Amino acid sequence: MQRLSYSVSVLLSIVALVLLAVNLSLVSGNRAKQNDINQRQGSIASAQPIIQVHRAVVGMMAEAAIRSSDSQMRSLLSAEGISIQPNNNKAPAAKPEGKKE
Repeated sequence: MQRLSYSVSVLLSIVALVLLAVNLSLVSGNRAKQNDINQRQGSIASAQPIIQVHRAVVGMMAEAAIRSSDSQMRSLLSAEGISIQPNNNKAPAAKPEGKKE
């Protein structure tokens, strides 16, 4: 009887150690993924000012293309997926085609 309880105790100890090792590997994997997500989030946040500058530059290019009737600039903007629609009341609106904002 004593030998049986000893064997069961050893077996349960081994199971506990295996579960501990699995838990440690999961924690390590989660930390690595969390660091990767934090890094991506930082690069997205740092890109926001660049996106605003990009939109302003595209708007100015579209305005200049309409004002000067520059077909080369219009075709360049079209090649990049930006449609130019002149607006008689306000500055021209430049919108990327097929892209959601």
